[in-house]
Amino acid sequence: TSSNSESMEKYMKAKSKWKRSEKFQEVVATLLKHILFVLKTKEVLAQ
Repeated sequence: TSSNSESMEKYMKAKSKWKRSEKFQEVVATLLKHILFVLKTKEVLAQ
């Protein structure tokens, strides 16, 4: 049972790491959307 709880611990650590990276990906996606929006707006103003 000790090895079982050990693997569970590893799984939980990996899961929390994945959650962090998921949040990071969300932030990056949001930033990219904002950048694209700003670029489009500038293009429209430039015309």
